[in-house]
Amino acid sequence: MSKNKLWAFGCSFTHDRAFPGLEEYVWPARLGERLEVKVINTAISANSMFGIINQLIDKLSHIEEGDIVTVGITYPARYTRPTISNGDIVGTNFSHWARNWIEEAEESGRDYLKIDRSTSLTSAKAILNFILNEIEDNSNLYDLHFTNTVKGLFKELKLRGIKVLLWNWRLWTEFEVFREWDVSFDDGHWSPNGHAEASEFFYYCITKGIESASDSLLRKWKHRREVDNVKIDYLDFSSNFTREEKTFKKLPN
Repeated sequence: MSKNKLWAFGCSFTHDRAFPGLEEYVWPARLGERLEVKVINTAISANSMFGIINQLIDKLSHIEEGDIVTVGITYPARYTRPTISNGDIVGTNFSHWARNWIEEAEESGRDYLKIDRSTSLTSAKAILNFILNEIEDNSNLYDLHFTNTVKGLFKELKLRGIKVLLWNWRLWTEFEVFREWDVSFDDGHWSPNGHAEASEFFYYCITKGIESASDSLLRKWKHRREVDNVKIDYLDFSSNFTREEKTFKKLPN
């Protein structure tokens, strides 16, 4: 194995612990194995671009020549509120689901969120309002802003001999998701087969020196594979896995 590393930044579509039992099937693990490099997966489920960019900046000094950096641009209407835990600055990720947190706090008579006691109801409502009435209403602008920010950081990385790959949330619907793999599991994240195909696409981009994995490029790539009759080794759910509370266990052969 090479001493170089694959750095993966993103949200739950990159996170290797989003669904226990499937860690080895997520695309960074597959891609790292294919490229024969160590994988550093920094992704966090529900992460925002505020959080993702901060993580990338934090790790810049650790990324070395010959490494590969991938960033998945998540949906822009999210926000990461800085908090302090055990002396470290961490973050609580907000999106439209913060409505549920606010409602739960109000019904319980608390003036803070259960998920983050440092966030008052007043702050939570202000953040939700910012997400829904500012970022959501200007999502294309924020999407472009976040993308350009990452590309700016990529310029520094490329000067240091580091390969980069950018992809975004528009690819979320382009690969098989859990509800297509297991009809009893209504979830829109990628299944092991979705991750397998995504890893193949990202491998193609990296080995061809492509720095932006767009949805239009993906469609052309898929069309070529269909013409050439290239398929992934499909992993069937019913004969390979059992699922309890989002924990997957591979069945014995």
